[in-house]
Amino acid sequence: MPFFQHGQVWPELPYLPSANELARPPQYVADLLVGVYFDQLHYTFPILDKTRFVSQYHAMAAGSPVERGFLSVFFAVCACASGLLPREPGAVGLVGIDYYQKALLLFWASSGEVFLEQAQCLGLLAVCSAGWNTVAQSWRLAGQAVRIAQDLGLHIASLVCPEIPVPLALLGSR
Repeated sequence: MPFFQHGQVWPELPYLPSANELARPPQYVADLLVGVYFDQLHYTFPILDKTRFVSQYHAMAAGSPVERGFLSVFFAVCACASGLLPREPGAVGLVGIDYYQKALLLFWASSGEVFLEQAQCLGLLAVCSAGWNTVAQSWRLAGQAVRIAQDLGLHIASLVCPEIPVPLALLGSR
């Protein structure tokens, strides 16, 4: 292949923050947002494996090192859940935009890689954008999430890997 250069790897992007440089919300706020997400939104859009996410979340809360992919999903969960909380009277702006921006920064910092958390992060950010009525942005993010999921083979993963559950809606269409 004339354009393939053996041994080349994608460089780190030095102008984007690393996972440990982004401030996380206080633990009580994080607990509230994760709880609100799983209580009120998760069952409508089951993008995450709840058991896996909660396990990683508890490890993060206990002080374990955090991977960029999980942290991007965590911030996307916080952004989605923020929109479900009551707003202060007279508040202007998009609730949760700071978490949304942190999730996007971590997503873009992983350019040149493809992994499950990227698809999850973008899917959650699409839901968040739709909640803000920025539908064009929501569709762009959803499209990117679908393309990453296809790159990973998630559309056929249940045929190859039996431990990945198939949504019940898909079983009827086979």
